[in-house]
Amino acid sequence: MIRVHGFKNDSSERKKSLVMSLNPEELPGRGWAMLGERIYRSGSIGPDGDRAKRSRQAGGVAVWRSFELDAPHRGLWSQVAPYASADDAESAVPILLSIAEKNPSFVGRVVEERKNDELTIANVNHLYAVERITVENRGGAGGTKYVVGSIDRIIFVVACSQYGDGWEWSEVASVAELQARKIFEASFSKGS
Repeated sequence: MIRVHGFKNDSSERKKSLVMSLNPEELPGRGWAMLGERIYRSGSIGPDGDRAKRSRQAGGVAVWRSFELDAPHRGLWSQVAPYASADDAESAVPILLSIAEKNPSFVGRVVEERKNDELTIANVNHLYAVERITVENRGGAGGTKYVVGSIDRIIFVVACSQYGDGWEWSEVASVAELQARKIFEASFSKGS
């Protein structure tokens, strides 16, 4: 499903954000499928403060994608969102998990949150990594490991979820490194 909000489909900003976004064939392992994609004007989701207004005025386009792997059963979503400035992007990192799109199909609660202060990724500023352990209302246990960071004025989120045993931090880091590399190369290569 593709939803486009607040701009024309032929937008050059849209194209830039799509180039920076992860694709199923780039993910580790075989058999990843893209479940959904949302494309919208940066700053149009979340609190409507000065940072959001500047982001909308700058004309950036955010891309959110979700993926699924059947064996082992894993989920992943990623988001790339240009902000108006590097300062705006960096200041959004600590709060992005609270304003990022939530999974509307999840019915449960977070029972534990573990921050990972050891993770580092080249070219990423203000990196934030956390694992949220969850219990679904129907009794299943699982969790999601999140990596949020900024590169210049671009912020990204990688969220890797599973039920039972799942993602190791090294695997999550490899996906986050891939995402960061795509943003860096699209932002700082010749002709960008």
